[in-house]
Amino acid sequence: MVSTLWADDERYYPLHAEPYTPARRLPKGKADAAFRTKPRIALQLIEAALNAGVLFRAIVADSGYGTNPTFVGELLEEGLPYVVSVKPSEGLWAPAAAVHTPQEAAAELPWQGVAEPGPWIAVVRSFHDGHTETWWAAELVYGPYGPQRPVRRLVATSDPRRLPAASSWYLETNLPAPGSRQAKKSPLRAASIAEVVRLYGLRGWIEQSYKQLKNELGWADAMVRADLALRRHWLLIFCAFTFCCLHWLRTAPATAAGVPHQSPLQPAGKKKGAATVGDLAPYLAPGPRVVDAVGGAPALVASLDRWPTPSRTPTVVGLDH
Repeated sequence: MVSTLWADDERYYPLHAEPYTPARRLPKGKADAAFRTKPRIALQLIEAALNAGVLFRAIVADSGYGTNPTFVGELLEEGLPYVVSVKPSEGLWAPAAAVHTPQEAAAELPWQGVAEPGPWIAVVRSFHDGHTETWWAAELVYGPYGPQRPVRRLVATSDPRRLPAASSWYLETNLPAPGSRQAKKSPLRAASIAEVVRLYGLRGWIEQSYKQLKNELGWADAMVRADLALRRHWLLIFCAFTFCCLHWLRTAPATAAGVPHQSPLQPAGKKKGAATVGDLAPYLAPGPRVVDAVGGAPALVASLDRWPTPSRTPTVVGLDH
């Protein structure tokens, strides 16, 4: 399954999902007309998000997509902003004495400690549970990459001296560096090193969606099912998530999309009764169906984007697989 979700520093919302069929399950394997790779499906889901009017600062994905030349190439061709991770050992053709991988480029950056960080800058990462961590990030200059080039590569790590694998990111983006030649001619808004790291950090919402969508709401129960059954199951999970979101919207202090704050369904101490259609969505126009949960999704996503979102709180479309 390949899916997309919208996220900022405070919330996420699932957008689209599409089952992936391995080549071995198709009559003609990879030559079968129905075969699509996960990166190809991801590109179609990004197009679906754009057609739905979803606004975002960047597309964020892990190295499964970041190292796929077709996926990255189409994003560049379409001028879509992205921040993806790449494998630390991903090499390129260069003279034997030159730098070949992002890990080698990062290892060559000088580091004399916090007092003399050299090219490294401190980036404070804030987490949803309230705690913060100080990481260090820097531009990587090797091969075709650099802050003055159309494509940048960066490293972000908790320890610039050791570059521990568990807490080091090697990132690629087409967002231009502030003050660079690319920033002057690119239609994309420039992004500082700290913002690029923050954008990729929002990918953590995918892990949260694993817990909520796959575990608590039962998306993981859709294994070993036919394509149509998978799609039906996804719609049920999507509806359940939408109802949860609607309930959160009506009990949250803030308002969204013109929806006034509602008091809780039941006063404290009273026995909980069966929820009615009016309880679930009192601000939706009545119709022949109970609630158009899927149809209301674009409005919900639009309301999320209209909420106060300062520049320090970027939004992304993340890819899950």
